[in-house]
Amino acid sequence: IGALLATASGINAFIFSSMQIALALAGAGQLPRSFGRRIWGDGTGGLLWGVAGVLLMINVFNLSAIANISSAAFLIVYLAIHVAHWRLINKTKGSRFLVAVGFLSMALVLACFLWSIAFTQPWSVGLIVLFIAGSWMIEAFLAHSGTAAPGLAKRSPS
Repeated sequence: IGALLATASGINAFIFSSMQIALALAGAGQLPRSFGRRIWGDGTGGLLWGVAGVLLMINVFNLSAIANISSAAFLIVYLAIHVAHWRLINKTKGSRFLVAVGFLSMALVLACFLWSIAFTQPWSVGLIVLFIAGSWMIEAFLAHSGTAAPGLAKRSPS
């Protein structure tokens, strides 16, 4: 029952947040404009693509693989947040020490996670690497194909 409630909560959070995220990223030129187009009430093209991706993963991979991929993705996102905070430290007036400790902690957790699954489910490490590489390739394709709004390929380094 707990797993079902957690899954339902996760799906609910995904649906509501993905609509706004896709809309904002499409408006900023980080995703193709079609991701921000309204379809069927308040839904967006980004929500449609997101749901399609989730349905594909559910039908192709088992729950363990999906959990490992999503766990690694969250840890990588947290690392990216720490890097962004470090780069904006003068604007945020944050503590360099705390940001560095946070980054190193997240990097250690990710390394331990990958080390652990390398011994218990080595194929999951390959899937994680495949998904990370695939994400970067999709971003590069969108940046250089002209399908995203102007600005995606011209992101500033800060």
